[in-house]
Amino acid sequence: MRPLKILTLIAFLTWALALPAQTRDENWKRCEASDWAAAIEACSAIIQSSQETSANKARALYVRGTARRRMGDSANALEDFSQALQLDTNNANIFRGRGRVYSLVQYKPGDADSYYGRGQAYSHTGDYQRAIQDYTETLRIDPKYASALYLRRRAHLHEGNYLAASADSLRSIGLKLGTSGTLVLLSILAALSIFSATFLFMLFRKRIRPIREA
Repeated sequence: MRPLKILTLIAFLTWALALPAQTRDENWKRCEASDWAAAIEACSAIIQSSQETSANKARALYVRGTARRRMGDSANALEDFSQALQLDTNNANIFRGRGRVYSLVQYKPGDADSYYGRGQAYSHTGDYQRAIQDYTETLRIDPKYASALYLRRRAHLHEGNYLAASADSLRSIGLKLGTSGTLVLLSILAALSIFSATFLFMLFRKRIRPIREA
């Protein structure tokens, strides 16, 4: 009976030692999964663990901050990113994450920079429709805000709004050329339009057909 007890004790100790490792691995899987609520819970357990290195805790704080940002908890997300930077000052992703959520927290109605910053934050999260709305508001407040125009064009492209993106491109050229340059550009475009329309009219009037090669 004694050998059986010894084997049972060894098996129990082996299981007990393996359990924390299994729990740790499960927490990391849940922490980095796309279920944001579960990720926050699992990342919190990792952050509170005494077995993790500073670098791992910074990583967990970054992931938890990202999850909180996606769930609309900007204030706590900002706190997570700030704590992560105290543990890891060389991680560019943490800096970017804090920058995105900071622009949301610091938003001020009626301020062009605030709308622009929030638009950038929406763009980074893939919410291009809201980004376009904020860039449009930025340009309403400050029509010469060139970077907002540029980023709105990119957001339109992501959404498949190619005509709107083209319009923003022309407007961007106009900002660079100034009033006189814009008038020259519009005159050239108008002349090209008239020429194209005249050519098509003459083509159909004379019923010109393409020459086919023998």
